Amino acid sequence: MVSIKKNEKSELMDRHDSDSSDNIQSNSFNQEPGILVVDDEDSILELLGIVFENAGFKVWLAPDSQEAIDQYRISREEIGIVLLDVKMPYRDGPEILADLREINPFLIACFMTGCAGQYTDTELLGLGVKSIIRKPFQVFDLVRKITGIVNPSISATK
Repeated sequence: MVSIKKNEKSELMDRHDSDSSDNIQSNSFNQEPGILVVDDEDSILELLGIVFENAGFKVWLAPDSQEAIDQYRISREEIGIVLLDVKMPYRDGPEILADLREINPFLIACFMTGCAGQYTDTELLGLGVKSIIRKPFQVFDLVRKITGIVNPSISATK
């Protein structure tokens, strides 16, 4: 489960509902970075969609492997990073990552997990991901970490 404080949630929702230009880090990028979020929990997808949009990302959301593959095939030129849940029904995060890497072997990805199940951190990192993000996480910490991976020069100025 994602950890979000009440005041963070209302702030995120207010920012999502407004058209102002003070969205979280939205003016930090010359070009909107793209993120594909893959998680079987609808509430996580919805929350992260709002959070990353407010952070200036162009967002694709996928609840399963087939949707992730389809969206990546169509939009791979715009997607700079993929954030995958490790444990999902049918095909898990590492299996989906392998499928996506058949399309683009240089794909940048991170895993998020509350429980990695059969995988150790060493095994997950051995798949070439940039980070393993533990659930529950603070959404602003997640955005900061992903932003730093997609654009290290921005995180260096924070």
